[in-house]
Amino acid sequence: MLVIGDFHIPQRCVDLPEAFKELLVPSKMQYVICTGNIGNKETKEWLETLASNKNATIMVSGDCDEVHLSPSSSSPTCQKRGP
Repeated sequence: MLVIGDFHIPQRCVDLPEAFKELLVPSKMQYVICTGNIGNKETKEWLETLASNKNATIMVSGDCDEVHLSPSSSSPTCQKRGP
């Protein structure tokens, strides 16, 4: 499982460091959860390739996101348990 976010590409940086990207190869992760602030369409599409199944990618919009999340991306819901 990969939980990642706050890319801010290209607003705050040009790209992820190559050494980091080399560790993240397509179809390697069972689940990819992105906490938002993706930055651009290319980064969003790259994240979608990391999960072994496209339906195993969950992305939420961050406060600085201008990237439109497609219907294949979903926003998780939380339920309170207990009293």
